Amino acid sequence: MTTLALRGRARGWERLGRPDRRPALWLTTAAVVAALAWVALSRTGSHHAGHHVEPSLARAWSGWALMVVAMMLPTVNPVVCRVAAAGLWARRRWTVAEFVGGFLAPWLGLGLVAAVLARAVVPGVASPRLLVAWVLVVAALWHVAPPRRALMRRCGVVRPGALTGRRATVDAARNGWRTGIRCVATCGPAMSVMALSHSVVLMAGVTAVLWSERLRGPNPGERAAHPAQAAALFAMAAGVVALG
Repeated sequence: MTTLALRGRARGWERLGRPDRRPALWLTTAAVVAALAWVALSRTGSHHAGHHVEPSLARAWSGWALMVVAMMLPTVNPVVCRVAAAGLWARRRWTVAEFVGGFLAPWLGLGLVAAVLARAVVPGVASPRLLVAWVLVVAALWHVAPPRRALMRRCGVVRPGALTGRRATVDAARNGWRTGIRCVATCGPAMSVMALSHSVVLMAGVTAVLWSERLRGPNPGERAAHPAQAAALFAMAAGVVALG
């Protein structure tokens, strides 16, 4: 009888010891829904009755928010799973929500600034496609810059937080904020292209470049700031110019 009880308890502890992937599933589902909403918004927002329409500031910012959720949330799946596992099981949903809220805050701030600048600059530019291409070139140069490589090494670093109370909320949101700030610093130049363009193909290309740095497998550190990724951004810039 004692042996059976120990075996049952061991099986229970084994289940508890397995990594909980549900937070990653929640974020991936949110990213897919946001991507579909962004595609629908980008197709209906830029043209109406066959005429080009400049989107309102609120619409442009909403599109940016959807794009950030679609492209950037999956990149922090491993960090979110770690943060949720380090806290209490009973409040893991709150922990995930607080971390994600802190993570998205700097991205939404950047999106508001980018939307205001785009509305002020793009109408006066003779060739908006050329502006997009130059932003891609800047993003490619930044992609392999040594300061960015140093920031990439700290992208997944989070500090232990409190387990209960208001302090747990503050610590989870603060960890998300710090992760979001580092993410904006490393990926902001490439993502800012999407404030100037509503191309689904360009969105897919930038997403592939940024996600390629976060794939699992042997020597993941060698994938960060890889010259091939910068070359892909240069190729996108050349493609934008050629299509113009």
